Amino acid sequence: DSQASSMATRLLQRVRQTAHNVLKNQLAEATHRFFPRNRPLAVLACVSGGSDSMALLDVLERMRNLDPSYDLRVVHFDHGLRGEDSSLDRQLVVDTCERLRGDFEVYVREWEEGNSKHPKGLQDAARRWRSQELEQIVSNEMKAYNVAVAVGHQADDSVETVFLKLLRGSHLANLQGISGVVKEGEVVKLRPLLEFAKCELIDYLREVGMEWREDKSNESGVYRRNRVRAELIPILQSLAGSPKALTDRINELSAQASLLESWIDEYLESKPQNHSHCNHTKVFTPDLSEPKLIQRERLARFLTRRKGGDAVFARSVQAIFEMLEKNEGGGTKTVDIGGGYQALCQGGEVRVVEPESRES
Repeated sequence: DSQASSMATRLLQRVRQTAHNVLKNQLAEATHRFFPRNRPLAVLACVSGGSDSMALLDVLERMRNLDPSYDLRVVHFDHGLRGEDSSLDRQLVVDTCERLRGDFEVYVREWEEGNSKHPKGLQDAARRWRSQELEQIVSNEMKAYNVAVAVGHQADDSVETVFLKLLRGSHLANLQGISGVVKEGEVVKLRPLLEFAKCELIDYLREVGMEWREDKSNESGVYRRNRVRAELIPILQSLAGSPKALTDRINELSAQASLLESWIDEYLESKPQNHSHCNHTKVFTPDLSEPKLIQRERLARFLTRRKGGDAVFARSVQAIFEMLEKNEGGGTKTVDIGGGYQALCQGGEVRVVEPESRES
């Protein structure tokens, strides 16, 4: 009917125009912040075969035809973990790229037997492998191009990220969704689909007649993110009135958290604090004249730095901060901050002991 046709047309126009504008802005930001000038630009799209990444591929290819300011590359990571499903995902991506006449690379990883017995460890290992492969591809392409990696994260992913942070425990300033432009190591990542809910991208794919395949492992209740996605988010979307309404509320929260983080960063940069040394181990001593928010943030950054950059859970930071506030005598109190590291609290000071230091 004409109403349905009109709605479909508006959806196609909205997705393409919004994604085009967002990508243009993200490429401009990435070029300004990270890339040398006067070099050709390549966008490397990570395409799994799922709805999000296939929508990304379609949008990028259409935009390149309209505005050929970048070369398009496609990479598909085949972990070989799901038997025939993995092969079908790979074939769909390859066939689609050939139909679109885009350049693509397919990487295959052989997994050792037994990894599947440890699903949580398996996901981490797969993520690390993808990151390593991506860095190699980008490094090779960067010999001739400025390379931006485009990934298909969408609005639902950003909402999930905020709620996962809440479940783990998080500083208010860290309650932010997924960033549109970020640099991870040497890889600059862009996320041009953050304005759209997953259901909108699926409707978009149906309208343009593009196939996709969903990873059935995303339905597994083993992973907390899957439960948040399948059980929690639909309830919250219903209570909020629509997927977009929930996304808007989370985006408002993220914007406020970002402002708070910026204020904290500016304050800390304007008033650096020197730490004393004790037996060649840096010691943290809070400045009681500063706001408690700043004292706690200095402590969190000190602990993270002493762990080599690995994050420390918010509950651990809070426990240590409360010990510092009480400043009770009677010996040293210990808090496990993960990775084998321990924070030792004594006399209003904190020092971090590395695993090797405790063993020696």
